[in-house]
Amino acid sequence: MIAAASRRAVRIPFVCGSALELPFPTDSFDAALLSLALHEHPEEERHTMVREALRVVRSSGTLLVADFAKPICPGRHIPWQIIRAVERSSGPEHKAGFLDYVERGSLDGLLARLGLVAEATRPSHFGCIRIVTLTKPTPAS
Repeated sequence: MIAAASRRAVRIPFVCGSALELPFPTDSFDAALLSLALHEHPEEERHTMVREALRVVRSSGTLLVADFAKPICPGRHIPWQIIRAVERSSGPEHKAGFLDYVERGSLDGLLARLGLVAEATRPSHFGCIRIVTLTKPTPAS
């Protein structure tokens, strides 16, 4: 995928790495994005991924996170039922991560456990995905 992207965007460098250990120095970027990356991982890895994304963002920079959010009436929510079916059929590890993620309150629960407060929140995909914007705090001097 990196080779295909590089052919299309010749002036943008692409790097292969892990969100668990980003290959960039601290405070490297104005913004970072985690898109549908958290739900399939165990809780400890989710925490690490968010911390790593915040680590590489400069003070007062932005972290944009988009991931699943369980709707209010999930049993009658057809798009949510489709997502659940896909996630449950994606292999035992993926399924376990998804079920744990949802049971723990989805994205809102994760942010609360990390002590993070979203600056802005937007629903997407019929309310099945939540997009949040976080601003990295400026360190106290």
